[in-house]
Amino acid sequence: MWSQDPVNEINGSLTTVTITLTFIIPFKKFDLLLCFVSQSEDTSIVVPLKGLTSFDLQAKPDDIEECNDGNEHFILEKKFTVSRLKLLKTLDQDVVECQIIGNGPNEKKLFEKQVKIHQSLRCAQISSFMYAIPESNSLIFERPRYWTLTNYLTTNEEINRTLMYKFCLDVSKAMDYLQESQIVHRDLSTDNVFVFSVIPTDYVNCKLGNICCCERVSEYGIDATVTKPIYSNQGENFRMPPEITSKDASYTSQCDVYSFGILVFHVLTQLVNTNPIGESGCVLPQFIRQIPSALVNIINNCCSINVNERPSFSEIVERLNIILQNATTEKINQRKKQKTVKFPFV
Repeated sequence: MWSQDPVNEINGSLTTVTITLTFIIPFKKFDLLLCFVSQSEDTSIVVPLKGLTSFDLQAKPDDIEECNDGNEHFILEKKFTVSRLKLLKTLDQDVVECQIIGNGPNEKKLFEKQVKIHQSLRCAQISSFMYAIPESNSLIFERPRYWTLTNYLTTNEEINRTLMYKFCLDVSKAMDYLQESQIVHRDLSTDNVFVFSVIPTDYVNCKLGNICCCERVSEYGIDATVTKPIYSNQGENFRMPPEITSKDASYTSQCDVYSFGILVFHVLTQLVNTNPIGESGCVLPQFIRQIPSALVNIINNCCSINVNERPSFSEIVERLNIILQNATTEKINQRKKQKTVKFPFV
């Protein structure tokens, strides 16, 4: 929907035009052309607009209720949070309610901090935050069509390789956004990625979700402080890097890079409960044949024992873009070769 405010005119000339656009669906890519034609002169101006829609909803706590689906696989329990599928009566649509476990002062402080962080996030590859319910320490997000990436990988035997690459690329874009925003995830895994589309050519296929354990490295955007890991040792979660096993361990964005390397392996092999990394920081030999060499290199770089050798997420995005483009080109060429030429009968 769009509306135009009254136009101020001075001596017949147009001075100010304010147009308000309202989008119902959050984080959808839009491309608009606004054309202004002057009545007094034979001139016109075309203004292109590109961007992403945002979501701003004020709802009451009683607008959210249990979803009639009742399917148990729509419940995701984590160390500090539990996510459930709910029904938002305001828009008559299903949503994801991420509730922080506990009602103490520490949990309330965590809830308030997460609300502040999520309100600042503007990324197409991160689940859209809709609103918060202080009474239950709950954050409400848009519902993914296919639930978690873990669920999708374990319930589908054959997944298009190009789609796998796109999953990895979408997650890397989200993590690149967090890294540039001085935010660390601290619990990156396929459990915390939601699948929205399985068509590789779509703008977004998956988004980061249930990121209520994220933390700002610095309130002022200065990379001078670090935050503690949410797991006390690597044994609790093999997706965590080895450097956090000490008592005085600090979690930085390079730790997220390590976890991303594990995620890439899980996406490509669908072995979501397997630790593929040996003590040397490289993919174990028995798994190498299951993964294209270019992706093996990315995993090894991300999971390097030397923290300084791990790439930034912007570098990872660039490398995955090239891999995806090459895979798409190769697929097109294969289709051309498979086409048969039909000769007319004479």
